[in-house]
Amino acid sequence: MTSSRTSTTPSIRRADLLARLDREWASLQRRPAAIARARSWQLGVAIGSLDDLVSASGFFTSPAHRAAAAGDTAHHEHVLAQLVAVAEHDELAARVVLQRLLPGLVGCARRWSPRVGGASVALDELVTAAWGVIRTFPTARRSSHVAARLLRDCEHQAFVKHTRRTWDQVPTEPRRLDLPVLQVPDQEPIVELAELVAQARATTFTDDDLRLLQLLVSGRPISEVATELEVSVRTITNHRTAMVHRLRQTARATLAA
Repeated sequence: MTSSRTSTTPSIRRADLLARLDREWASLQRRPAAIARARSWQLGVAIGSLDDLVSASGFFTSPAHRAAAAGDTAHHEHVLAQLVAVAEHDELAARVVLQRLLPGLVGCARRWSPRVGGASVALDELVTAAWGVIRTFPTARRSSHVAARLLRDCEHQAFVKHTRRTWDQVPTEPRRLDLPVLQVPDQEPIVELAELVAQARATTFTDDDLRLLQLLVSGRPISEVATELEVSVRTITNHRTAMVHRLRQTARATLAA
C-alpha cells in the first residue's frame, strides 16, 4: 500500500484532496451543534443543514436548491458577504465559505496547473491561501462581487504575490559616508520640501503623482486615499515608495550640483 501511495499521479492526489474535503463536509454539514451555531449568526436563511448556507450564498448543491434560489443574485451576495464577515472570528463560517468557493478554486487550479507543476500542487496552494484570504477579507469595503473577488485574491496570494517587484536595500560602504559636511544656510523644512518637489515636478513627477502627494501629506489614512482614487492600498503604497525614491534621487542630484 505504501508504494502505491508513493506512485499516485498528481490528478489522483488532487482527487484525494477533494475527496477529503467532501468527506469532511458530509460529516459536518448535518451536525446538530454546527447547525445551531450557524443559526446563531442570524443571516436570514432557513438552515436545515450547512448546505442551505452554501446554496443561499450562490452555489447550488442540488437541483432543488437551484430552483428555489434562482434569480436572487443580490440576496446571494448579501448572504456571502455576511458569512465572510462572520468568518473573521468563526472558523465554521470560514469553512462554509471555503465550501462555497471550492468549485471556483478547482477551476483556477486547472488554469495554473501547467505553470506550477500540476493540478495537485495548484489546488493545495489555493486551498491553503483561501483560508487566510477568507478570514481577512474586508467586506465593509468590498461588499459586491464577493465570490469573484475572493477567488481572485486566493489566486493572487497563491501564485502572484511572491513574484511582485521588491526594493533591494544595498548597504553603503562606510568610507563613502566620510565626506565633508557642507555648511548651508538654515531653511524652513516646509520651504525646502516645496523646492525639492518643484524640482522633481520639472523632471520626474506627473500630475497624478502630485495629486497623490497632496492627498498623502494631508494626513488622511492610506485606505481612505485608495478609496478616493479607486485603487488598492497596495497600489498606493507602491506609488508612495516610488515617489520617495525619485525624491531622494532629486535630492542627491541637488547636493551634487
